[in-house]
Amino acid sequence: MAEQKFTPRAENVLRLAQETALELGHGYVGCEHILLGLLREDGSAACRALGEAGVTEEQLREQLVRTVGHGLSGSLPSQGLTPRARSAVEMAVAEAMRFASPRIGTEHLLMGLLREGGIAAFVVSRYFMDAADSSAREYIADQADFLGAVRLPETAFRQNALTDVTTDIVFFQKHNGENKRSRDWITTSEIEVDDLKQGIRRPAVVNSFFAAHPEQIIGRMVYSGGMFADALNCVEDSPATDLGQEIESRLAILPAAQFRPREQQQEKAP
Repeated sequence: MAEQKFTPRAENVLRLAQETALELGHGYVGCEHILLGLLREDGSAACRALGEAGVTEEQLREQLVRTVGHGLSGSLPSQGLTPRARSAVEMAVAEAMRFASPRIGTEHLLMGLLREGGIAAFVVSRYFMDAADSSAREYIADQADFLGAVRLPETAFRQNALTDVTTDIVFFQKHNGENKRSRDWITTSEIEVDDLKQGIRRPAVVNSFFAAHPEQIIGRMVYSGGMFADALNCVEDSPATDLGQEIESRLAILPAAQFRPREQQQEKAP
């Protein structure tokens, strides 16, 4: 590590990770704190990628407190980096070396958090998959293989978010620098959908994965009207839909036997 230097942003992420652990009263700095540090470093490549994927600091912090709890703020993380957090930093160094990068950036720290072969699932707005600008998808594809996705109806998070928004659950598996699966999901395609306000059918642009696998959409894509004529959303076929069962039935499309667990490690510093 002596020959590899961190960029100023990456150094700040590690500082913010320690600061976050301090704020939450956690006696250690884990992978979750590094991820929060990445989200707090506005304008970085990793922060942009996470933002495009719909991951926010507020959501992650809330989930962390719910899962781990909140200690006494101001308590120094005296245990330092956990073994997994230290491994993630070492993997970030390896990522930078693999891409012949002169410095270790935030993007390397992000990918260091996900080991090779590791699987991640994200809940994102449909714009991550459907946006005409594919740069965010290309960035992810350079680091991980796309395994599949499920599109949820716009009402899926109405009770929690107090708003209607079409979202996707997307699944990725980190690779070693070479895609083992198709990159077709990066592109978009045109399909025909109903315009509920005008009573006609007209073209709509969606991700090529959903164009090829409409069965992965829980409901159907429509122009739903409202304030914006081009408001393209996913609506339920039936209000009595059991969302949990609908999601479970669509997970069958995911490739089997992909997860390779590693040996259990105790999440504390030696």
